[in-house]
This record gives sequence, structure tokens and C-alpha cells, in this order.
Amino acid sequence: MASSNLNPFGSDFLQSRMGQTDAPIRRHTLGDLLHRSAKRFPKKTAIICGQTAWTYATFDALCDRLAAGLAARGVAKGVRVAILSRNSHAFAA
Repeated sequence: MASSNLNPFGSDFLQSRMGQTDAPIRRHTLGDLLHRSAKRFPKKTAIICGQTAWTYATFDALCDRLAAGLAARGVAKGVRVAILSRNSHAFAA
């Protein structure tokens, strides 16, 4: 059995896509996802923890504040940061 029979798109489809190596690959971060969600759904609830509920806009603003604090301490954009915390919304506050 030829391998093209296993491909529902046909070998022409794969060959046309395989040559597109010049297109940049965009890697998305959790921050990217949060920013997009905050723009699309600013008033929707993003986090509920105990009696506290934050909208996407509020959570995004708090995370931006956390990122600014890290940047002020010399942490560059793109550097991975580990957080050791209880499972709580308070790490961003």
C-alpha cells in the first residue's frame, strides 16, 4: 500500500506544505493567551478563588504589574521564571 493512500489530503497537499519553511513559527506564551482573552472578554470571570473573583482584565493588569516588578529587578523578557506558591490567585496580587 502506498503511503499517499494513508494521507486523506493526498501527497500534493503535503508536498505543497512541506516547502513552506520560510514562514516564522510563532510561539505563544500564557501571557499572550491572557492578553488576548483580556481584550476579547475583559469583563468575563477568569479566576475564582474562595470569595475572590477576577475578570480577565483585572487578572491581566495584575500579571502585567508582576511582570513589571520582575523587569525592575533585572529579569528580561523571555526568561523563564519559576513560582513556588500555594495553589492560589495571590501569587499575582
